[in-house]
Amino acid sequence: MSAGVLEGAADLAGRLGAELETLFVEDIALLQWTELPFIRQVGLHGLAGTPVSPRELELQFRALAAEAQRRLAAIAALQQLGSGSGPTTNSSDGRSGSHAARFLAR
Repeated sequence: MSAGVLEGAADLAGRLGAELETLFVEDIALLQWTELPFIRQVGLHGLAGTPVSPRELELQFRALAAEAQRRLAAIAALQQLGSGSGPTTNSSDGRSGSHAARFLAR
């Protein structure tokens, strides 16, 4: 998600005195597909695909969620939004899930 969208949402929440909640959802199907022998990951800097394991993809999901959380926390601080319950992780299979954050307008 772009920083502009996050900033706009935080600004609107601050103006309305509303809560700003975010949710980062991991796609379980993507994790399952990585178990297939022919699945490859293609990056921005090369056309050659590389094998990817469920664990590697899960680590990528977690890194993306953590980066989104850091960006949102920084934006919330600039907009003077307080932190609510903080990040949470939900998982049905113990491998992946969703990451949520809540920020409250002051």
